[in-house]
Amino acid sequence: MSFDWNEYFTLAQELSQAKGGTRAAHEARLRSAVSRSYYSVFCSARNYLTRKNVRPPKQEIHMFVKDQYLNSTDTAKRQIGSNLDRLRIYRNKADEGLDNTAVLHIAMARMTIDELSKLK
Repeated sequence: MSFDWNEYFTLAQELSQAKGGTRAAHEARLRSAVSRSYYSVFCSARNYLTRKNVRPPKQEIHMFVKDQYLNSTDTAKRQIGSNLDRLRIYRNKADEGLDNTAVLHIAMARMTIDELSKLK
């Protein structure tokens, strides 16, 4: 049975909404939420490509997956590629520290997952 990457996103939402604990614990939850929301989108996008018989390479897989969507003639797929790019940039920045846009990141991930689920 394959892993349902939407569950990773659900965890990201729970982490981002959790209250209590120290400021450091709150930041750790937000950093983890940002990372998990990105990976839920990335893995869902990768798995969609695999179902369409597109085999991502082992090297530069994140760029490959993003580019497959960005280079599509389909507007919705190009938007998914653009969102993947933004989500990855923000995930990398979250490793250095967070700003107040973690909630926006989670919202963008949700929107992208919804768009991926509409693809046939």
